[in-house]
Amino acid sequence: MNLQVALEKHLEKSPAVISGEMFNKILIYSNELIEKNRQFNLTAITAPEEVAVKHILDSLHLSGAMGKDIPSSLADAGTGAGLPGIIAAIINENIKVTLIESNGKKANFLKDVINKLELKNVSVIQERSEVCARDKKLRQKFSAVTMRAFAEFKTAMELTSPLCALKGKIYYFASADQVKEIKSDGNIYKELKLKFENIYDYTLPLDLGKRHIVILSRTGDTPNCYPRTFQKIKIKPISF
Repeated sequence: MNLQVALEKHLEKSPAVISGEMFNKILIYSNELIEKNRQFNLTAITAPEEVAVKHILDSLHLSGAMGKDIPSSLADAGTGAGLPGIIAAIINENIKVTLIESNGKKANFLKDVINKLELKNVSVIQERSEVCARDKKLRQKFSAVTMRAFAEFKTAMELTSPLCALKGKIYYFASADQVKEIKSDGNIYKELKLKFENIYDYTLPLDLGKRHIVILSRTGDTPNCYPRTFQKIKIKPISF
């Protein structure tokens, strides 16, 4: 199955309405992702149908999790090849998207593909998420924050949640195993001034099963001591 056919087939299941112009931009982006992956290690997923489902359709479910609560700005922390941030920018040009990626080759790929797609609502910051979260120009400046690929949920929360503005929302993509870590309340929420809101559940085709997006909100200012360095977080993470 070629890429265009795969996207046409699977994007019918998208929670967001995809116009012809949006589809063309998603197709161009997906082609760039596959082609440039031969030069750089952008993703382990390169088969056309898997790209359509595991990357594009999965990213589109961010719009399902947001519903009518569309943010004015979105930080995509540790975005990698630009997922879900670029897809969010394509389907809603009113969202100002900031892609945060520390890897230089990936950051350059993002800049190139943004220019190719003429996405005026997207910018790239080449830096670690926790460094950005301590930057006064970025700390608590985004009405929404998302992160799609991470190991431990509590680590992701400390690294990225300080980017979220007061009363803003945070959207963490989680596997079935990762979502088991989640509790609706506990010490980590008190420490980071967050509130558990909901879990958005969805199912991906190709027998990939259920996926989840954990939704949190900010209730107060992040204490100045957070986020700590990544090394300190790994040694002594905040417990639930």
